[in-house]
Amino acid sequence: MFGAFFGYDLYSSVRNLIPELVHTSQQLGAMKSRFNAVSTSASAGADELNWIGAQSKRLGLDFLRTADDYSIFFATVSKNMGQGTTRKVFEQWAEAFRVLHIDPERQTRVLYALREMSSKGKIYMQDLALQLGSAVPDAMNIAAKSMGFVGPKAVEKFRAAIKAGNVDVKKFIPAFSAAINKQYVSQNALNYAMEQTDAQLQLINTHW
Repeated sequence: MFGAFFGYDLYSSVRNLIPELVHTSQQLGAMKSRFNAVSTSASAGADELNWIGAQSKRLGLDFLRTADDYSIFFATVSKNMGQGTTRKVFEQWAEAFRVLHIDPERQTRVLYALREMSSKGKIYMQDLALQLGSAVPDAMNIAAKSMGFVGPKAVEKFRAAIKAGNVDVKKFIPAFSAAINKQYVSQNALNYAMEQTDAQLQLINTHW
């Protein structure tokens, strides 16, 4: 009787798992198609997908969500900054997301703000102050410093330069991203973050 119950329980578990596996497979297929569409070739698309997969594993981030964010980010930013800079910027932010334990919703908002700046070729204070400032500690001061504005009125001067159109977006995004990473990410900080429950659970759940 116990054997029969166990067999039914196993069958039920497998049966319930099948729809989830099918759904994940469909999502992965759609992701491959998207990367193919935003890349120069199918092989280039596969390369980008493999790269973001490796980053997701390394940092304990949700693969499908991170890949979705990266595909949109790559499609926009790489047109203006090239593949190498786009990857570097995304990696620097992904590491900061892990160390600062920034939740997926805020991650998406940060990346949206960055790609909006890139696509429009202009910095909007709403994106910088609200999307980035609300997600990353001391973001405005770090942003100002990354562009050479220092001292008691650094942020005020930075805001004035943005308003006057004197801040080059192509220089700002890589400089700001590097400054955020330098401020918050170190190997020790990253190692500690990866030992925390949220990262460990995500590593367990990663099944792409």
